[in-house]
Amino acid sequence: MANIEKQMSEAIEYILNHLEEDLKVKDIADYCHFSEFYFNRMFKTVVGESVYAFIKRRRIERSAFDLTTKTDHSITEIASQYGYSASNYSSAFKKHYDESPHDFKLTRGDKSPVPVRNYDYYNQRIRTEWLEPFSFLYERYVGPYSDMTHQWDDFIKRHACLRTEESLYVEISYDDPVITEENHCIYDLGMTAPAYMPDTLNVMTIPGGNYKVFRFEDTVDQLLSTFQGLFQVWFLQSNIDLHQGKIFQIYRSVDCETHFMVIDIYIPC
Repeated sequence: MANIEKQMSEAIEYILNHLEEDLKVKDIADYCHFSEFYFNRMFKTVVGESVYAFIKRRRIERSAFDLTTKTDHSITEIASQYGYSASNYSSAFKKHYDESPHDFKLTRGDKSPVPVRNYDYYNQRIRTEWLEPFSFLYERYVGPYSDMTHQWDDFIKRHACLRTEESLYVEISYDDPVITEENHCIYDLGMTAPAYMPDTLNVMTIPGGNYKVFRFEDTVDQLLSTFQGLFQVWFLQSNIDLHQGKIFQIYRSVDCETHFMVIDIYIPC
């Protein structure tokens, strides 16, 4: 089953990287070296929805994110980017969110479940850092971000034999819970490890380059507020292209008793 989960993780990665293209189930199945029938069945077993439903939902949710971060793009342009005509997009969007793209774009800031700070607060805590490329083993999860603490505990225990003094814990959250229903949120938990790692493990390489880095120093209950502020306030005024790479976090320290943590949030720029 571990191998199947690894291949389904690769399939998800392929889909996320090609959402703006004409994705066909057969092409994804071929990429994963499966028959189309077997791939469809395994994907639904592991992910919880069909390949077609997953692609359709991810396109709508990615477009919803774009509506509020690509302020120089019209709704029609964003719809076209994901293969929709203006009328079809409006219908599909309203079916998914129960409101029009126009209304969603106008009220995005009102949907945040937590308060956010002003631009200067975030900008003063941002630094630019050159990062060398690095690889890490990871596992991919689908479900509420509130499950992360339990998943982290389990992940660390199971991979303790690969940990060294230099190991770093890495996390990638792919979804905004305001946009994506919590049971569909995707996240990766990972750890840098020695060069040799079993073939059954997922391995990801983060490219080197310049990153904007926000240092989070607070308790875990403030993390959602920080991400909401970065997306809703800082990104919008910083002209950062959010699709040019993965945003990821590196854990620097965690106090398990007080839940105080120091995390560097890396934003490709």
